Order: sequence, then C-alpha cells, then structure tokens
Amino acid sequence: MEKQLTGLLKQVKAASDALKTRIADLDAQIAAAHQRRSMLTEAPVTRADYLAYVEADIQRQGDEFARKMARYMRDKTTRFGALEHQFNSGKWMGIAYLTADRALPTVMTEEAACLYFGDMMVKGFAKVLDGMDWQDTMPADVRRVEIDRLDAELSTLQQERNDLAQELIRAGLAG
Repeated sequence: MEKQLTGLLKQVKAASDALKTRIADLDAQIAAAHQRRSMLTEAPVTRADYLAYVEADIQRQGDEFARKMARYMRDKTTRFGALEHQFNSGKWMGIAYLTADRALPTVMTEEAACLYFGDMMVKGFAKVLDGMDWQDTMPADVRRVEIDRLDAELSTLQQERNDLAQELIRAGLAG
C-alpha cells in the first residue's frame, strides 16, 4: 500500500511539475510576444506614415471647425431679401469666418486654417518632413496587422496559462 501511495505521489508531483514547466514556458512566450509588440509600437514610423497622421489631424481639425461654423450659421439669415439688402447697402454680413463665434477682427484659429487651407498645409508640412532624417522601417498598415496578430497570440497564450494555473489551484498544487 505504501508503495502504491508513493507511486501516486510521484505521479502527482510529475504532473504538477509538468504543468508548472508549461506555465513557465507560456510565461516566456508571453514575455517575448510583449517584447515584439513593444518593438513595433515604439519604433519610428516612415515619412509617408507620419505625413498621413498629419493629414488626418489637419482634416479632423478642419472637420471640427466646419461643425462649429454650421452651428454658428444656424442663426444667420438665408433669406434672399435680407441678403440682397445687406449686399446692396455695402454692409458686411457679420459672419465670423475665422472664429465661428465672434465677428470681430481677430487672428484666424488653427481649426479655421485647417478647414480653409488644409491641403496647402499638408503640402507645406511635407517640405518640413523632407528636411528630416527618416529610417527605413515597417509601414504602419503592415505594423497594425502584425500587432493584431500578436494581440491574438497573446490572448491565446494568456488564456492557456490561466487555465493551467486554475488546474493547479483546483488540485491544491499551486505554489
């Protein structure tokens, strides 16, 4: 009986050790995947990708200003008679083209510049980027695909690791 008990205990220990070894292996794979993901997120982008971010930012700011202008313009008349009278009398329409909130002489907001001159701003900023050193690196679209793949891999590895750890806990063998 004692021999059988000793044999069973050895089997339990061997199974526990195998689970712990597999968990350690999974921990190493998880750490390596996190490191690869970090390398992708921390690496510089290409000039083209940087310019795409700039262009999207300018577009976003211009779109926001267009929404502000649309809200501002709700109170402005669109009636022919009123507009014709204003025009013929030589009066200014009183539209805050540059600020979307006050019809006073003022400096143009950055959002207004993005709306009205966005394409020119992107072209001008491209010249700024031409004067900088750029590394030959992985394009953002390829990088996003790889990050998504790593995220899926990490999810699978972490789930397997958690399942094995729960088995050890349920068996009273954690630690």
